[in-house]
Amino acid sequence: MKSHMQLERLSKIADLLAQRALSDLAAAERATRSMQLELHEIDERRAESLANATTPHVASLALKFNQFQLLRRREVLAQLSQLEAKRRQVLALAQRAEGRRQVLSKLIDQAS
Repeated sequence: MKSHMQLERLSKIADLLAQRALSDLAAAERATRSMQLELHEIDERRAESLANATTPHVASLALKFNQFQLLRRREVLAQLSQLEAKRRQVLALAQRAEGRRQVLSKLIDQAS
C-alpha cells in the first residue's frame, strides 16, 4: 500500500514535469516560428526593394538597404540556429518526461 502511494506521488510529479516540458516546447516552437517569420519578411523586403529600383539613385539606395538587410538576415539566421538547438533540447526533455510519466502510469496500473 505504501509503495502504491509513493508511485501515485511520483506519477503526479511526472505529470507536472511532462506538462511543464510540453509548455516549454510550445514556447520554443513559438520563438522559432517568430524568427522564421522575421527571416521571411527580410527576404520579402529585400526582393521588393530591388524590384522597385527604377532610377540609378533609387538603385543605389536599394543596394545599401539590401546590404543592411543581408547583415540583419545573418543575425536572424544565427539566432534561429540557436533557437532550433534549444528547441531540440526541449523536445528531448519533453520526450523523456512523457516516457517517465507513461512508465509510472504502467507501474501504478500493475500495482493495482
